[in-house]
Amino acid sequence: MEALYTRREAKLISLRRVNLNLEKLRVFWRLICDRHWISQQQLLFVSQRLDEIGRMAGGWLRQLEPPDTPDEKNLERQLGVELPSCHDH
Repeated sequence: MEALYTRREAKLISLRRVNLNLEKLRVFWRLICDRHWISQQQLLFVSQRLDEIGRMAGGWLRQLEPPDTPDEKNLERQLGVELPSCHDH
């Protein structure tokens, strides 16, 4: 909802936060299943829903990010580091 009513830069931040929270939820639900508080079938159900939400958020992110900027460069900018290239020797 927040991403609908904000500027592009704020939308990117909100959607990245959504992705991070989805990852946290995936970990929490696996832990819940490991503790036998839910069944494998319940974990599968939740995981499928989280994956669907992640695909939607990822699509919105790709739509907002500049098309000429590779994903690796976006990650480097977000992290403030330069990632090693597989072509570096």
